[in-house]
Amino acid sequence: MRHRDRQVGTSRIRSNLWAAVMMIVALMACAHQPPQLTVSQYRFILNEESYRIRSIQSSEKSGSYNEVIGDQFLAVDFDQDGVLEAVVLGGVSLAEAQRVYDFGLNALFQANKLRMREPDFRRYVQQKGHLQFEIRSFRPSQRPAFNQFRIVNMRTMLPAEVLVFLDQNADGVLDDVLKGQTSPDAYQSQYQEMIQLGLKHGDLVRENGMVLVKEK
Repeated sequence: MRHRDRQVGTSRIRSNLWAAVMMIVALMACAHQPPQLTVSQYRFILNEESYRIRSIQSSEKSGSYNEVIGDQFLAVDFDQDGVLEAVVLGGVSLAEAQRVYDFGLNALFQANKLRMREPDFRRYVQQKGHLQFEIRSFRPSQRPAFNQFRIVNMRTMLPAEVLVFLDQNADGVLDDVLKGQTSPDAYQSQYQEMIQLGLKHGDLVRENGMVLVKEK
């Protein structure tokens, strides 16, 4: 009886050990699962040229983005807010790529296929009269951190008039215009003024030579 009891006890221990091992393996498998991605795309024609907008939705907040793709270029909207941040392939300007993107987004809107979402980004906002100034900081996995500087005219009819500039190195210098017809130089002083105020109040931080919106 003692020998059999010992066998039963040993069997139970082995079963429990196997159960523990299987649980650890299962947990490790779950922990190493890559983020879930959903990809959708829309094809359209502009000036007899074929383009497509591809939307990548990730289970990780920072992993979702849009692409606009033509025969000669690929540009990215990292925060899916309707404004392109970078041309990653091809020689077209951001302004030209944005015009293509705007056309495709408008076609999606007219077809009731455009879903609005709240972008995931860090931002610092100031209001001066009818103008809203905003600095947005981005840390995409595909490139170094950068800032957007936005000026929204709240007096205009919807959609509001928006100017968007790019600080591609997050170094406090506006490098390019993403949306609008105004030179970045025209708003460089306002950008610097807002940076100084944000640093003073602790809403912006200096990090590795960059000025970024502080993470809440």
